Amino acid sequence: MHKASLRKLYRAKRQALSEADWQQRCAAIQERLLAFLTTQFEPEDGFTLHTYLPIRRQREVDTYSIIAELRQRYPKLRALISRSHSDGSMRHVSWSDDVTLTDNQWGIPEPADTNHPEVNSHDIDVVLVPLLIFDKQGHRVGYGKGYYDRFLATCRPDVLAIGLSFFEPIEAISDKTPLDVPIHVCFTPFRNWYFFNHL
Repeated sequence: MHKASLRKLYRAKRQALSEADWQQRCAAIQERLLAFLTTQFEPEDGFTLHTYLPIRRQREVDTYSIIAELRQRYPKLRALISRSHSDGSMRHVSWSDDVTLTDNQWGIPEPADTNHPEVNSHDIDVVLVPLLIFDKQGHRVGYGKGYYDRFLATCRPDVLAIGLSFFEPIEAISDKTPLDVPIHVCFTPFRNWYFFNHL
């Protein structure tokens, strides 16, 4: 299927989830992600993780809960979030208690001010990547703006790009482009999907 059709289909599938089902799927995805990260990092490791913040109306996976739990397990964790700019770029800053959030034009929570020091994308070890659906080759369908593909292209070659999906993958996305950056791992409520051949 083409990306446009997949966006429409999986947006509808998300909206059709009951609140209880949404919460259960979020919890299952979080458990799988945290178990995986414990195989990659020791509790004393100070790694840098970039996360998206969920768009409420899109019913995305709850990353607030994920980061709260990671901060408990990894006291030296540096969590980053971004502001999106009209030129298609993203500016990354540390997410701390003094960062005030506001929704941008797409309903994405972002830092409200621009006074926080920018963090270079080369300093990032892990990226939680938003998606609507993915395929069995590790390609994903996002919201069509291309922000995360451009962002991931600026990261180190060994950055770990992780997708979080409520649904199992489709066989293949039919209109991939050379600019699409695949993910390395994706967690669903039911299974872990690994695409390490992309590393």
